[in-house]
Amino acid sequence: MTAQRHVFSLFGIGCLTLALGAAPPADNPGADKPGPGKQMEGILANLPNASEQEGEQIASQLSGERAELQRQLLLQLASPKSKHHQIVVVYLLGLYRMEGATRDLASVITLEAEATIHKREALWDLYPAVEALARIGSPAVPVMIKKIETSGDKHEVELCVLVLRSVLGRSLAGHALEDAIAEQSDAARVKQLREAIESLKAKPPG
Repeated sequence: MTAQRHVFSLFGIGCLTLALGAAPPADNPGADKPGPGKQMEGILANLPNASEQEGEQIASQLSGERAELQRQLLLQLASPKSKHHQIVVVYLLGLYRMEGATRDLASVITLEAEATIHKREALWDLYPAVEALARIGSPAVPVMIKKIETSGDKHEVELCVLVLRSVLGRSLAGHALEDAIAEQSDAARVKQLREAIESLKAKPPG
């Protein structure tokens, strides 16, 4: 990861934490509940002298914090305030490899970032959701295969194939699609999968 990406990741998650940890209204019953930043600080404060059992408890608490972060990001992905906002959320879901976000990311796989001229390296590629799904890795594979089977959009299928190729490599991606064909009895879906195998031989889009 470049220094710029690292700085952005810290900035992005910092802004998100501030947003999630903003003080609730005074009439909110949970107004005294500490925000996520304070919760994380409290969890990690116990780390230096933690026993093995306490370490397991800390791991469980951190897992809960991660799950909440994923939930909040998915809520923002569902109702973005702008295209740029949507792209940033997609980027963060991929950056932190949120496995539970694969279906949501697949639903915006054709989301396209506008080309801009910057001196530094861009934070995301032309198709941010493709990059995010590729970062998440193997959990995205069955979602991509399902989308290939059911999508009527050639461009979507090409992008799903790109994710498979990025995660598995061309050869294993082909085997995964062949396995899906072997398990599929619907002729239309088999046709889609066979076309995807042919698409593996083509130059990736973008």
